[in-house]
This record gives sequence, C-alpha cells and structure tokens, in this order.
Amino acid sequence: MLIITIFELIIGFMAPGNGWSGTLWLKTLFIGLTIVKAGFIVMAFMHLGHEAKFFKYTVLAPYVVFMFYLIFISLNEGTYSGKPANRTPIDQLLVKQQEDLRSGAHHGGGHEAAASEHGAEHH
Repeated sequence: MLIITIFELIIGFMAPGNGWSGTLWLKTLFIGLTIVKAGFIVMAFMHLGHEAKFFKYTVLAPYVVFMFYLIFISLNEGTYSGKPANRTPIDQLLVKQQEDLRSGAHHGGGHEAAASEHGAEHH
C-alpha cells in the first residue's frame, strides 16, 4: 500500500506541470489504484482473504456496487458548476425543454392558446 500511495503522490505532483490534471486516464488511474488499495485492506486487515468464497462475495458485493455508483456520479456529475458549458447532456435537454416551454414553442398550445384565439375573434 505504501508503494501505491507514493506512486499516487508522485503522479499527483507531476500532473499539473504536464497538463494531466482532469484527464480521463488520470482519473481512471487514481480510481483503479484506490480500488486496489481498498481490496488489499479488505483482504489483509479485515481478514477476508482466508474466508470462504461465498462469504467474501456476500460482504464485498454491496461495497462494489456502491463504489461503481460513486464512480459513475463522480465522472458524470463531477464537472457541474452551474455554467452552461459544464451541463451534462440530460441537463442540457431539460434546459432546452424549459426554454421551449417559456418561448411557447411547444405544440398544441393548451388552454392559453385556445383562450387567446377565442378572445381575438370577439374583439
């Protein structure tokens, strides 16, 4: 674990100077190394390395699912800061739909369109 941590620190200190900060491969590297360290902790310090295979998977499965969920959220939503350029594709779609509704670009018109047409005929 010490070797992995020292490697992470060296890469972390080198990243800004080499333009690696925020790149997908750097994120993937750090996530992978963190998972390796977490696996070592579970197997060595939690003494699961000598348990039956079924028990290992019973203990580890919820953590693995949760880790993948956190990785997904970090990579998918981690860049959002409120700026339009940082919106995720689903946010862009929702904003476009809201703008279309405000501008009246939606089809059908609804009650407001019918009332305005009816009112225009009587004036």
